[in-house]
Amino acid sequence: MRCAYVADGAVLNGFTLYDGATLATGDTGAGGPGESGGAIYCTSVNGHAVDCILSNNAAVWGGGLANGTLNNSFVVLNQAATYGGGAYYGTLNNCTVVNNTAGVLAGGTWDSTVRNSIVLYNYYGQLEDLGLAGENYDSDSSFPNYAYTCTSPLPTSGTGNLDVVPQFLELYHQAITSPCVGAGSAAYATGYDLDGQPWNTRPSMGCSEVVPANLTGPLSVIVKSVWTNVLVNREGAYSAFITGRAAWGQWSFGDGVTVSNTGAGAGHAWTNTGNYIVTFTAYNNDHPQGVTGSLPVVVEQPDLPQLQSAELTTNGIQFEFAGQFSVNYTVQYATNLVPPVAWQTLQTIDYNYENTLKITDPAVTNATRFYRVLAQ
Repeated sequence: MRCAYVADGAVLNGFTLYDGATLATGDTGAGGPGESGGAIYCTSVNGHAVDCILSNNAAVWGGGLANGTLNNSFVVLNQAATYGGGAYYGTLNNCTVVNNTAGVLAGGTWDSTVRNSIVLYNYYGQLEDLGLAGENYDSDSSFPNYAYTCTSPLPTSGTGNLDVVPQFLELYHQAITSPCVGAGSAAYATGYDLDGQPWNTRPSMGCSEVVPANLTGPLSVIVKSVWTNVLVNREGAYSAFITGRAAWGQWSFGDGVTVSNTGAGAGHAWTNTGNYIVTFTAYNNDHPQGVTGSLPVVVEQPDLPQLQSAELTTNGIQFEFAGQFSVNYTVQYATNLVPPVAWQTLQTIDYNYENTLKITDPAVTNATRFYRVLAQ
């Protein structure tokens, strides 16, 4: 069952709530106590959870929170079968809600009041077939009731909202250069942040305040990616895993391109083949010279497609060739090779993920046909 049931007037303070789940059926209507709130179910808005981490919980309605008020908390990797991967009918103040999913709508929050928070990188759709689309809130209704919150797209109502990149360095911590720092409202900030720090006079958005004097101590950086071999002009995604409290960071991609004032994730495409070193450098008060982590990357041209012999089938002419991951293919045909050759497009394949590509030309003809495949 779920992790916690919070009654009217009760307060849950300082807990990590993970791997909770609700029943899949049993309630007579939406949002009932049996199917809602994988981490926390509150009986009313006067049920409070403060300084909590809600992670890897599941429910039919509200994977993380259902009803109630959540303050100064981190909501990540929760899943709802229907609405509200992070929260359903909740009130959230100074929370960070990221990477949650919902089966139907609103991977972040559904029908919730959200203030001084960050609600980003949430999705809806079916995990089984990866049919996911970004949706941080219930944009198809008159909600959300957002104020001083970083989300995308920007809500059509509410004050102080931003559609920006918050520059996360590790977990929920932001760089000192983040546009979300000092962008909240003191009217909605209470108590201390998730790290036990007092909120600034102009508080930051999210569950953690940025206090430059506290950004000290040892640092280490590891750069990781599945994109260690990439194609020319094809962007790869890279992540820096930082241990310690960094103040800000900088990416370098080995081709003269550097990106400052950014978070621990970045994408980059190279225009020339070669061997490159992707580097992330993290800085804080004790390491003004920076601490780096790096990853070698090989940039290549696409392989030349080798077409196998064509054969005539009941559906037309069919041939195949070996595919390469992420390559864009254009399959063309011509009826003769007398210059100038009039090549015509038969099929285009964008960002291929198949090992073998089978191509069918439905034309049935006694004339000669020629085929070629362009790879880029």
